[in-house]
Amino acid sequence: MLVRRLRGKAVFLVSGSVALRWPAGVKPDTGIQQRARAEAVRGYAVHVRKLGCDYDDWAYYLQDEPGLNSPGAYCDAYVELVKEVKAADPCARIYANPAGGARAGMLRPSQGLIDIWSPDLHLVREQPEELGKIFRRAKDYWHYEAPADQLDPLGFYPKRCPKT
Repeated sequence: MLVRRLRGKAVFLVSGSVALRWPAGVKPDTGIQQRARAEAVRGYAVHVRKLGCDYDDWAYYLQDEPGLNSPGAYCDAYVELVKEVKAADPCARIYANPAGGARAGMLRPSQGLIDIWSPDLHLVREQPEELGKIFRRAKDYWHYEAPADQLDPLGFYPKRCPKT
């Protein structure tokens, strides 16, 4: 099976959290929504175990580049989602790749809840000590860098190809 061949070499990232759909016209209160979401998070873990994946084989990728454009309330909502998932299933792993406006103060509330940190290296260069303290608490630390200002794939290369 594919999972067995990739075990220890790859991690499947599950994009987003579990989504809940309610029948038309049904508007459950916040408590019911939270309990249903927690049950769905636990149910997803059961589902992937049936497929042959252990917790070390996958992680939730709840939001792409938290902090990229708006480090305020948007990031607070992200941290709350991380807390909800971890409260529902403490073994579920969370992957986070903070970028842009993410700073230590914004990321500190999720310290100890993120299992795989993969920050943009620009952040690490800006706040190496403060962010290092946060990132070292995770089981895994990865990183990435998009060096081109315009994120132009050709901008990744230092020289242009000569015209022919």
